[in-house]
Amino acid sequence: KAFVVTDFTYGKPLTASRSAGAELQRRFVEVVDNLAVLHEHGIVLGNISDVTFMVTGDGRVMIQGLLGDFGAEASGTAVLPNADTMQYLAPEQRGGSAATTASDIFSLGLFAYRLFTGRHIAKEKGPLTRPDEAIAMAPAPSVIGSKVPLWVDAVLAKCLETHSESRYHNAQELRVAVHEAMASGQVPESASKWAQRTVMVRPNTVGTLRQQVSEGDSSPEHRGARDAGHARQQAPLPAIQGSDELAVMYQGEGVKPAKFAMTVFVSLILGVAAAGGIYLYNKPAPQPVYSDLAEEMKLHEQAASPELRLPMRDMVAPGVPLARKKQALKIIAESSDPVAYPVLVSTVRGAKGAELRTAAAQYIVERLRRENLLRSAEVIGKWFATVEQANLSPASSPAYTHLLNSLDRTLPLDARRFALSKAYAFEQIVSLQIAAALCLDEADPGSFLPVLREFLSDQYPMDELQHRNVGALILSNRTLALAFDEEVASDLQSFSPGDLAWVLVRLAESDSNIIFDVAAETLRRNIVPPYQAIFLKTLVDADRYNLPPAVRRSLARGARGELEERDVISIGRWTAREAEPVLLAISAIANDKDVALAAFDTLAARSLETEPARSLVSWVKRNYWDYREQLVKAVGILGNIEIASPEQIEYAFDKLMPFAAGGQLIKVMINTNDEMLLEKTLERIGEAAPVDEIIPLLTHDSKEIRIAAIHALKGHNELSVLQAIYHAYDREKDADVKEVYHKLHWVTRNRAGEEQPSGTNEAAPSGAAAPGADEMAIPRS
Repeated sequence: KAFVVTDFTYGKPLTASRSAGAELQRRFVEVVDNLAVLHEHGIVLGNISDVTFMVTGDGRVMIQGLLGDFGAEASGTAVLPNADTMQYLAPEQRGGSAATTASDIFSLGLFAYRLFTGRHIAKEKGPLTRPDEAIAMAPAPSVIGSKVPLWVDAVLAKCLETHSESRYHNAQELRVAVHEAMASGQVPESASKWAQRTVMVRPNTVGTLRQQVSEGDSSPEHRGARDAGHARQQAPLPAIQGSDELAVMYQGEGVKPAKFAMTVFVSLILGVAAAGGIYLYNKPAPQPVYSDLAEEMKLHEQAASPELRLPMRDMVAPGVPLARKKQALKIIAESSDPVAYPVLVSTVRGAKGAELRTAAAQYIVERLRRENLLRSAEVIGKWFATVEQANLSPASSPAYTHLLNSLDRTLPLDARRFALSKAYAFEQIVSLQIAAALCLDEADPGSFLPVLREFLSDQYPMDELQHRNVGALILSNRTLALAFDEEVASDLQSFSPGDLAWVLVRLAESDSNIIFDVAAETLRRNIVPPYQAIFLKTLVDADRYNLPPAVRRSLARGARGELEERDVISIGRWTAREAEPVLLAISAIANDKDVALAAFDTLAARSLETEPARSLVSWVKRNYWDYREQLVKAVGILGNIEIASPEQIEYAFDKLMPFAAGGQLIKVMINTNDEMLLEKTLERIGEAAPVDEIIPLLTHDSKEIRIAAIHALKGHNELSVLQAIYHAYDREKDADVKEVYHKLHWVTRNRAGEEQPSGTNEAAPSGAAAPGADEMAIPRS
């Protein structure tokens, strides 16, 4: 029967582990990445359930168990899915069709919905008898979870299309969409009606408003929201007039029980059906949380220059044509008066016309660019676009004023930092990106460094972040690395060795290509030991566009010596020739004996192409397989002998010596054609090697090997050996090599008038011709 063997995992089901915000998004991305690896190898998971994805103690997400379709062998596991699996099946699977990558995407969509919301899409646990109805009735994740970003709504909506051809075709497509959404902060363009409908009632929840009251937030937009919220709580529910009115009516508060929002929507659906099926849903126009712009303008006017006061009055005066208001707004935007910036911020928040709000948002971005806050302008511009794409106003976010205040250089630095920290409570991703952008934009990178560290402390311990530079902190976060890698790449030379090493592994978890630049810089500086440098060199030389993500991660960990058995598995599955030196390096340096042994066994199972690895591994397989654990490290060292230190070479031969009897090892070393390895072998075990293996080396191309062979034959006085020495000496052209012959072999001394070199005391053996005797005592050919 078909079966699957997996690692034993300490952990718990992902759905049973509490997490939120950035950590929850990170876990979802790992789920997608893991599934993408299976789909890349043609494996369909087929049985997603509550316990399919596990989170380990160190936060890694792993797939636990497979029931998927592996081709013909799948018939051996043709059992009815269990109850947990049934509730995640795609519609086509319930109809009897085989599992496909598209059905995996649907199942993952249901699983992710529960992950982000804490509830099943049909609210009650159990199989979806009518999946299209359940999905249509369910609120989007962002309606239920205030910290769930809008891109989750759009991505899951496409995953949960009832027709398989409308979904992402596989996890690779899904992975691209997720990473692009996280990097840009924008909702994917493929957002379906499911996402558009439910995003309409995304709440700034009553709980958030109450928190603002308790914190004493007295900003105008929050005052207005609080007052409106209290009024609506006390007033009876108004009659439902249409989707536009609904969006305006509950903007800023949301519908606290999502059930009410769905009741309203169902009523609309029933009304449409009664009217003959006319499609009534229209995208609502962006609606801001209105503030009293006239009152705010009066406050701004007190600090404004005289030339700005008239345009500011035109902005709020009744009866002024729109064209004149737009001209007034342009004058304000182009002014160098510092008060122009807060006026633009207020206009986005309080202007009654959509054109004025949109223009003010564009002017804010342009003004930030003029102030050389280029990265910050790009981040805030993308955020504006994302929010507007969801048919909301940026000012509808409680983070709006705080984010814009953090970019206002007329405010004290502490006030800007505080504003950004406040924004992070509502908009984590954009606040994190703004913190990084300000570190890059401001003349003093340290201005916002404490804030960036504070935000990243959700991901890493603070003491780990304390001494890292701005670039290292940016690259340590997947979202920031994708957003700012090009900015940081030009500054890698300023990284300390510690920063480079720390960042390398963390970059492996992202899809940023800057990991190759970091590896190259680390390699250039010779920061890591030679065997660990093999991992870096492999990373730098590899085809970055075709390097599997798992291999990338393993190479980065190997460069730091942080190797696990999963790394051996990743490298072992890599079919490239470059995997061989990497596996040898793992055998040489892995502290965990099981990891080293796994690397050696993987080498033994491959058809090796390079020497000396091929001959050494083959020798162990043929003769000493049961003792290989004692030889693994030695083979790893000698397999890359050109980078080994003298101490490492001595260690390796010490390990080999107990297995050198019988002359097999010297034959192996000769077969490798590795001159350095052969020379070291002759030095260590040459005198004990069979002479018929040594004699041919007297005429080797390498001078060092010829000298080592002469040393290895010292003390041998058999006639055949003496003849071989005599003839080799006669052909030798190198004076240094002849000197060695004179010192070690009596048969070459005083020949043809040559005098015996001083310092030798070797005498001819009994019965042998002494120096000066008839040369024909040793026949010449």
